[in-house]
Amino acid sequence: SEVCATLALLREDFNTHVSRVDSEVAQLGRSVEGLGAALEQIREQAVQESNVEGGFVRRLFGSGAANANK
Repeated sequence: SEVCATLALLREDFNTHVSRVDSEVAQLGRSVEGLGAALEQIREQAVQESNVEGGFVRRLFGSGAANANK
């Protein structure tokens, strides 16, 4: 019947939209993971730079000056 055909088309259209949303959510998840990895690299670099700068201050001024910066 015409109602069944319309329902079948609506179901197909709905499934297409759900599939598209699933794909977009998966892509968003991958993007978030990529951002997390980038932030972790930035954090690690900041820690390394902080350690290098702290070591430089200690060598230049002695341990008292480095501790005063903490």
